[in-house]
Amino acid sequence: MVLGRLLQRIFGGAKGIDAYGAKKLLAENRDVIVVDVRQSGEYRGGHLANARHVPVGLVPQKAQRMDKDATYLVYCLHGSRSSRAASAMTRAGIKNVYKLQGGITAWQRAGFPVVKK
Repeated sequence: MVLGRLLQRIFGGAKGIDAYGAKKLLAENRDVIVVDVRQSGEYRGGHLANARHVPVGLVPQKAQRMDKDATYLVYCLHGSRSSRAASAMTRAGIKNVYKLQGGITAWQRAGFPVVKK
């Protein structure tokens, strides 16, 4: 019980999701807002389709203006920055936040596409 509360405080209410679960979530719900929290160069090098670029350092500020009832999928390269971002988002009152476990690396390892621009 104590461990559960500690983990909740550290990671917020965000739910971890693997690449296959994320792919399914996106396929079944077109309203999911995808947020890439990596640096600009990383984002330009390849990102999930329709991802919004919000560098992790800006997430706490931007989360205040995000739709609190929307569903978000947050990712980075491997997962540590997305954990921090997801926690900031849940602290801001956003109810449905998923963080991609293993980040875009796991997504690509699963053979899923990225968009480059």
